[in-house]
Amino acid sequence: MWTTAALLLTLPACAAAGAPPNVVVFYADDLGFGDPGFAGHPSNLTPNLDALRATGTRLSSWYSACPVCTGSRAALMTGRIYSRIGLPGVLGPTSQTGLPLRETTLADQFKKAGYATGMIGKWHLGQRAAYLPAARGFDASRRRAGLGETTPVWTDSCCVGLQTSPSFVRLHSEHERA
Repeated sequence: MWTTAALLLTLPACAAAGAPPNVVVFYADDLGFGDPGFAGHPSNLTPNLDALRATGTRLSSWYSACPVCTGSRAALMTGRIYSRIGLPGVLGPTSQTGLPLRETTLADQFKKAGYATGMIGKWHLGQRAAYLPAARGFDASRRRAGLGETTPVWTDSCCVGLQTSPSFVRLHSEHERA
């Protein structure tokens, strides 16, 4: 159903009453509007997404800022048109650059608001240390290696506080079984 999916998961730093809501953003390459079960697809079974949809908010008007992965992820992370960020359409495994360090990311903004942040999935915003999720505002990440990368299929960067969060552990465990 999906070629690849990227997940931005933010969890409130504290679970006290009145705490800000959990925010989960699913960002998928090649996902059609009607592909998930909750959207009416007759054969794609997506019970976990259906359950999230039933209890959460679904934002259904979406336009990708770029037709390829690096540009669309850069636009999502910064809120800027990808061509103004200065990245090519796709950063390959030998690219020496990444999302410019001057850019403020969505994760940076969530952290300022008191959230712990995590990213699971395809990154494609730079593969050198300065451009990886841990350097771009994410407390934890489980990054899928991109096409042509020689790194392992999954690489981890978890902080102690987030990796022991019940919500993160449950999601991480479910992801392992998938």
